[in-house]
Amino acid sequence: MTELSNDCMKLTRQPRLLRTASVGVGHLAAYAPALAGSRIGDCSVPFKIQLTEKPAGYALEDATGIEGHPVKVAVCEFTASEDGELFISRLEGFPNVLISKLPAGANIRPSMIDHLLAIIQRDLSATVYVNELSIIIRVRAARSIQAGEPVLEDDITDINEIEFQGVDIPKNAAVVCLLSSGWRKGLFFDFTPVASDEAERDYDLGKLLGSYFAYLSNQAVFAMTEGGWNFLFDHQWFPFISLPKRILRTLAGRATNGSNLDILFIIFCRSAKPPNFPFHLTAARLRFGMNV
Repeated sequence: MTELSNDCMKLTRQPRLLRTASVGVGHLAAYAPALAGSRIGDCSVPFKIQLTEKPAGYALEDATGIEGHPVKVAVCEFTASEDGELFISRLEGFPNVLISKLPAGANIRPSMIDHLLAIIQRDLSATVYVNELSIIIRVRAARSIQAGEPVLEDDITDINEIEFQGVDIPKNAAVVCLLSSGWRKGLFFDFTPVASDEAERDYDLGKLLGSYFAYLSNQAVFAMTEGGWNFLFDHQWFPFISLPKRILRTLAGRATNGSNLDILFIIFCRSAKPPNFPFHLTAARLRFGMNV
């Protein structure tokens, strides 16, 4: 998981098996769905399907040819594009099962999917949404924003929570969720609620998914290696979240490559304007010891 604080960024991605997340409260902004309406192809949506087997998760170790050997299984996990083949193997698992059970008239192919949400009940009936949801993202804004005003990338300092408008996800239902941010995708699943009649989610799903969407949306910083972070700190720079995103991406890229960071100072200072002025001046003091 990735958390964003109000005045800085820090990488705090937890192990893949997750249970809880905690993120603060902010403002509301809308994320436009790829498709809208009540039909996909010749089919009504959302899709109603019936599974024949209870989803258990993904095996974390090989037990081939060892009958009765105990094996660890991931029942609750988040993976993203940066996880490479592991991520692809997850997509080719249960999401493929869901797609295969959709009506033929839906004509849904994996390459078409921007977002997917599956809610699986204990009787193994499932409701599947594909590219049709109105997704509400609760954010912390960098400035005062009026209703109806366009919201740009640099207007958002933090992503706190995701809500699927008009969709109720019971705590005793399993969930599979695929989200996209630009070209990057992330897959979350939690099959724990269907494992037994007593199990329920004990965390806030909207806040957890919000933290994952923040992770996908800020890969330039969160994908930095330990060497990149050390280079940044050794040269007394810090990627304050109030900086314009293009500067953050440039700063992270140069730190990762071990390139000269001081040439960014002029650009850094030009971006120092209300309401971010104090944060940027703090960064200038940190690097140059300036009385600005």
